[in-house]
Amino acid sequence: MTEVTHLTQNLSSTRFLSANLEFPYIVADSGMGKIQMNHGSHIFYKLVAGDPVSVLTMAVSIVGSATQVLHAIHEKKYWAAQILLVKEREKYSQESHERAAIQSIIDTVFGFIGDQIRTSDAPPVHEVEFGTSGWRGVLGDDFTFRNVLLAAEAIVNVLKRPVVLAANKVASWEELQARGCVIGHDNRFMAKEMAELLAGVMAREGIKIYWIGEASTPEVAAVLRRKGAVFSLNLTPSHNPFTDSGLKFNPADAGPAGPEFTKPMEAECRRLMKERPSVHYLNGTDLASRMVRVDSKEEYRQMALGFKGISLEWIASQLTTKSNDDFLLAVDYAHGAARGRLEHLLGERAAQRMVVLRGNDDPLFSGVKPEPNTPRMRQVQDQFRGHPAKQKLFVLVDADGDRILLADGENIVEMNAFGALAAWHLMRTIPEGERRDHVIVRSFGTSRFVDPILRTLMFPLL
Repeated sequence: MTEVTHLTQNLSSTRFLSANLEFPYIVADSGMGKIQMNHGSHIFYKLVAGDPVSVLTMAVSIVGSATQVLHAIHEKKYWAAQILLVKEREKYSQESHERAAIQSIIDTVFGFIGDQIRTSDAPPVHEVEFGTSGWRGVLGDDFTFRNVLLAAEAIVNVLKRPVVLAANKVASWEELQARGCVIGHDNRFMAKEMAELLAGVMAREGIKIYWIGEASTPEVAAVLRRKGAVFSLNLTPSHNPFTDSGLKFNPADAGPAGPEFTKPMEAECRRLMKERPSVHYLNGTDLASRMVRVDSKEEYRQMALGFKGISLEWIASQLTTKSNDDFLLAVDYAHGAARGRLEHLLGERAAQRMVVLRGNDDPLFSGVKPEPNTPRMRQVQDQFRGHPAKQKLFVLVDADGDRILLADGENIVEMNAFGALAAWHLMRTIPEGERRDHVIVRSFGTSRFVDPILRTLMFPLL
């Protein structure tokens, strides 16, 4: 049993609170000069060397959870430590010394997680399951360099099977190599590095790679369709908590992968995770020379410009001509990969009229699950309750940009209702006599709210 001391409230008198812990930690300081720890000393040492006052301020700020943080780090439960630390960080303003000190500890814990991801040779803690949205798991436990490489190997093995080539409407493996794949990632911790591993395996196989880097999920789909590629790989778990990563596979139609793809990929992943063969992949200049870099934001914008019934120019003009007293547009990006996308779609002048919330890069998403939901929307509405604008539009976007929640100053448009409202608007732009010449297609997962609208407006439905 070794004593650990934590600074409590009064920096000038440097009073300490003692507690007995069952691991070898020593924190000691009497003159705000030197702090030492037997285990993990570099967590605090780099801070002490630069600014000991910041460290002591940090110790005060997290006094309620400091013991829990140290225990979590000692037990290598690094995500548990991050959950505690980000909760404390969010109590302070962006420019505060307390926030900066806590962020330094967060960065160091991310270093420990990064070591796990790079060096672990263990199979996934949770068995691989490939659904329509791919494989999801915990960073460091499931998603490691080794396991991502094995998943890439499994996908390649499955794609070579004639029955899978046929399901993807590809005549041969050579056609797949020539048409290529799209590879992108979100802005979660080490997503780029793991996406590069995927690209390294695909490049080894001679598959053309359209590299889009950090991108939203709709942009991945847009590039897949516009380039005529055969499939896409996207490193994202969508709106899962910040502890997670994910690997989405989409076939050539850019829609969700059916069981003809996911079931054999899941089985092959599980087999390789057990056998754990060595995986060869390209990296460095060998990989870079085989990548075709694509601006996914512009590809999506060009696709959107071709949408019938939607005019980006008209929307932008409405934003630029209305005053602040007339109209307010606030967009909450949840710190995710969709950051800046609406600004790019509408142009610089319109972007100047937007109020952006949580638009900075934060792999901890301010400590909350990055999904658009009613409680968060109510917070945004309350934030602008006193704004003078006669009309208000609030937009919440999830971490990978494929879920959106809309509201005005009082009412929230639920996501299942939005499709029906959009269909109502688009269908009313078509003259009644021409409606039989158009067909509306509703997917299985889409709300049935649109059905009575179609019957009322006399549109055929598939």
